[in-house]
Amino acid sequence: MEYKLRDEWLQDPTLRKWRNSNCTENSKCSCTDDKHHTELWEHDSCTRGRIDTTVCGKCDSIVTFKIIT
Repeated sequence: MEYKLRDEWLQDPTLRKWRNSNCTENSKCSCTDDKHHTELWEHDSCTRGRIDTTVCGKCDSIVTFKIIT
């Protein structure tokens, strides 16, 4: 898995499309390993803290998200 800070993933042409996506979007990743996964730090925020989202570059879907307090 790869990890990207907000400034990094917003500069990446393939990852910056996620800035307008909802992190709770229903999507399913069919990959069996995480070599295509990238964790986008500070994808969103909420009253409890920042939201980091893991996306799959192969399936082009959101795998999971977590709230960092």
